[in-house]
Amino acid sequence: MKPRHKTSLFLAFLSAAGVATALLVWGFLQPTERALPQVSFADFLADVRAGRVDDIHVDGDVYRFRVRRGAKAVEERSTGPTPDIAQVRAVLRPASPDLAAPKVYFDR
Repeated sequence: MKPRHKTSLFLAFLSAAGVATALLVWGFLQPTERALPQVSFADFLADVRAGRVDDIHVDGDVYRFRVRRGAKAVEERSTGPTPDIAQVRAVLRPASPDLAAPKVYFDR
């Protein structure tokens, strides 16, 4: 093989290795979407009425929320009716007025 061909082959290999490395780095830097545990809407409402839910994000019919499970707060999701803002604020209240109401955010 002539030296010029060896140089061209080496540069092609080096370019391919550079592209592969860039793709690997890009893949590792992408945020990973973790799946939230799905609970029934009835269980979600029971947690709200018990005062265990801190905040709720409503996006269409998907409710993402942070709930206290023992000493630990975890994020979960539920699917329910597409909300009317006034109805949501009225329904998503704890059963006891002594408990703090969750913060409700509408992600539209």
